[in-house]
Amino acid sequence: MDENIIKKLALANVEYQCDVSMKKKTWIHRGPIVPIFIIPKTTEELEFVIRLLHDAGICYKLIGHTSNLYMLDTYQVDAIVATSKLSSYYYNGNIVKCDTGVNISRLSKECVENGYKGFEGLVGLPGTVGAAIVNNASCFKCAPSMMLLSATVLTIEGNKITKQIVRKDFFQFEHRSSALKRHEKNAIILEVTFELNHTENIKELKALADYNIQRRKDTQEGKAYNLGSVFSSRKTKPLGTFSLGVSKAPYVFMLRVADYFFRKKKFYRLKRNAFLLRLYGYKDVIPYMSKKNSNCFMWLDDSADAAFIRYQEFMNKCYDCGPLEIEILK
Repeated sequence: MDENIIKKLALANVEYQCDVSMKKKTWIHRGPIVPIFIIPKTTEELEFVIRLLHDAGICYKLIGHTSNLYMLDTYQVDAIVATSKLSSYYYNGNIVKCDTGVNISRLSKECVENGYKGFEGLVGLPGTVGAAIVNNASCFKCAPSMMLLSATVLTIEGNKITKQIVRKDFFQFEHRSSALKRHEKNAIILEVTFELNHTENIKELKALADYNIQRRKDTQEGKAYNLGSVFSSRKTKPLGTFSLGVSKAPYVFMLRVADYFFRKKKFYRLKRNAFLLRLYGYKDVIPYMSKKNSNCFMWLDDSADAAFIRYQEFMNKCYDCGPLEIEILK
């Protein structure tokens, strides 16, 4: 790392660490050793860091809580900028203004307690508000983008960085996607402003939030060893013998019959996934697929990286899968 960069960070009193293993920093404990890991504590520091690295031609990556980030050991980058300490937010009338690193689940729980609707489906959603906007995250018919009023961003075009306040249409939201996620625009989110809509029936709002938390526990894994949904959507493909071979036709017929009687039963869906993994020749992937949700992969051990490749192969054979929900850095 350029010594001038380190000196300027020290002079500006910006926190940083050198030669950091990302295995100790990422959600699923993956990633290489990076030369410098920078932790700004304010949006002013974040802007300073981005301009400093950009002007010096330093290759960097901005990360949040990494709850949907899969960073391989082979990934090469000069600097990581973490938003984990950018956690300030304040209310002003019918808005709440947040640093990009604010925990979306924590904010949502507080908003529900105060009777602000639209956050009741986000109470268990991991990650930061900035990442939630970039990914257009959604959960139980709620999405931060639905309440987004404006955002302060740094737009990067060639050698020019411009700080500006943008409205919702800047992000060009699509299902689980935005112009930033699709790399159609190059911008860094500094702050986010949400519009607040109060409800008089706070008791009902809290009950719905509690119900959504329980639904999430029933259908999603906990925080450890996984990145949530792997694909943005998936639709089961019709079973056929073409890709499996004639010899497995009896198994396909048996599964079709079982589908007819038990398809909506939870216990059956779990057994069906394990059966399909064996049928398609992916028995080794069984320990890594979530028992609650086939669209969730578990990084349980060192063999999980190889199993994840085979998991994706299997999912694409059995489902019409949408784009990857998680970000993979190779």
